[in-house]
Amino acid sequence: MEERIVPRKYVLCEDGFETVIADGRTVGFQVKLRIPEYRGLPLALVGGVKVAVDGVEYPPESMTFTSEGYTFTREEMETVTDVYWLVDQPLVVTVRTDAPPAPGAHKVAAYAAVRISYMPVELYAGEEKTLTLDEGRERDGD
Repeated sequence: MEERIVPRKYVLCEDGFETVIADGRTVGFQVKLRIPEYRGLPLALVGGVKVAVDGVEYPPESMTFTSEGYTFTREEMETVTDVYWLVDQPLVVTVRTDAPPAPGAHKVAAYAAVRISYMPVELYAGEEKTLTLDEGRERDGD
């Protein structure tokens, strides 16, 4: 399937860019995304998510996605039809990495694709913004 990236404002949330701390060490970071669509969709219809910080793009395998209090890998999300990415509820994307960005200002790019039956190409809609990475809190499983 053909893939295109299109700019769309208001996909990347201003808040929620923070480090992920587990067992007392930083293991990644989180960003929050608004759905680039006018209505909510089940997670199975999310075609993919792209996240880059300061030009470093992170692989989908390093990400988990949280919506409605449930967390899934990309592979698991493909079968989820009863949990939705709602218009008024951001999707939390957690990126696990051995080399997370340091707290402070960073150029963040985030794009999400949703599967729509009448679209013959996969459109990744999103934007780039300068956000400040905040120190997170200790987390266990998300």
